[in-house]
Amino acid sequence: MFDSERFNGFVKNELDDLLLEDIWNFYVFNESDLHSAAYYYVREYFKKRGSKGSEEIFVRCEPVIEDGLIPDIVVYGSYEPIYMIELKMFTRRDAAIDEQSISKDKTKLKSYLAKYPKLRWGFLIVVYDTDEMFKPSPYTLKKQGYERISVSTINLRRSEDRGRRRQGYDAWRKQYEKYLDRHRGLRAEIPR
Repeated sequence: MFDSERFNGFVKNELDDLLLEDIWNFYVFNESDLHSAAYYYVREYFKKRGSKGSEEIFVRCEPVIEDGLIPDIVVYGSYEPIYMIELKMFTRRDAAIDEQSISKDKTKLKSYLAKYPKLRWGFLIVVYDTDEMFKPSPYTLKKQGYERISVSTINLRRSEDRGRRRQGYDAWRKQYEKYLDRHRGLRAEIPR
């Protein structure tokens, strides 16, 4: 049988580390890249464990669901959505976190949880780069009416556990900016 607690732990405790590593290795530069990376790691999670029990598990990236909305990642069990993952990426240095956008995604997840009875959890992963730490507590989420919704954060500058500046951040950020500028330049050169 599928172990939902183990998957919850993977998304809350491991997926963010894998995504941070991809960003720091210059594989992820925008939200679309982030979707692809998360999709890959979620698929690999299930591939390693196999589809045991009565539920056939499959993962989709940006599927169009009944109401026309497009969640970032959906995990299906027996052809019904059982998990949804939304991703937000604010990678500009010192850019304010768009809390309205985050609230919109939490509300979207809440509406999905109400609409799809087999949906177990909704996850939101937020990537940002500031000195200030941002992490809504499970208690705050529950108090705001966001039950069965988890918000994980990835601060590119400071470690989430102690808030200390990441070793090598300045050199990494300088190279990241160079790659971003080059990607923007390449994009401008593409004829439309």
